[in-house]
Amino acid sequence: MSTDDILQQLKMIEQNPFDLSFDPVETISQGLFHLDDELRLKALQLAGSFKSPEFIKPLFHLAAEETDPVIQEKALEALSQFLHEGKLYDFHLNKLPRETGRATTKRVSQTEFNVIVEFFVELTKRENYPAKIRVQTLLQLANLNHDQVTEFIDRFYYSEEPILTRGALQAISRIERGDWMEIILEELTSSHSDQRKLAAIEAAGAHRLEEAGPELVRTLENSDDSHVRLAAIEALSRSSWESATEHLKKFLDDPDPTIKQAVRAAIEAE
Repeated sequence: MSTDDILQQLKMIEQNPFDLSFDPVETISQGLFHLDDELRLKALQLAGSFKSPEFIKPLFHLAAEETDPVIQEKALEALSQFLHEGKLYDFHLNKLPRETGRATTKRVSQTEFNVIVEFFVELTKRENYPAKIRVQTLLQLANLNHDQVTEFIDRFYYSEEPILTRGALQAISRIERGDWMEIILEELTSSHSDQRKLAAIEAAGAHRLEEAGPELVRTLENSDDSHVRLAAIEALSRSSWESATEHLKKFLDDPDPTIKQAVRAAIEAE
């Protein structure tokens, strides 16, 4: 098929994947390795939406071997859609008859699910792999509370690459286990970038750290970054610190209307 024909079919799949006169899995598979970037990105998006087992190996190849970082990232995003809170997604055509047009549907097996998880583990280990992509795989493993995620967080946090350190803090926000208080408190009192501070604040809120309360208040008082201040409000509202509400009330008359609204919502939600 020509590039225009494949692109047209991909658009038809996007609009209505059910009543088609062609096999959408075959069309998407062709699109994944096409030379046209627009077409490949469209195919990657649909591969993630369909979550068909036929796409797992091609997505592995693109995520591990592709030289274009955008394609790599989108391939990993597509694979991530096969995973959700440690459980399998149902392939969305599974509830329909086995034959819909020419499209045959399949469910992703637990074995295939496990293979995807191990692929993420291997990419996270690759020190020569782009840092941004390794952070993406780490966060997916954190979502799953994978057994090795604590080890990876330690390794990333003490890395010399700022993006890996920030990724470790983001991962701490997503896992249920581990004692991260010392790291979080150290980050909250540091003079690192706002992005890194933001990740530490979100980690403090996720783990409901009572000890972080006073520093979150200082951040709310002193920061000029509205995103950081809003995150501090959210973290205080989730904190187990008994004085959190009392301190939040001090900001009900904040000159920034966004902050004022967020504080009011946090207090009313208690």
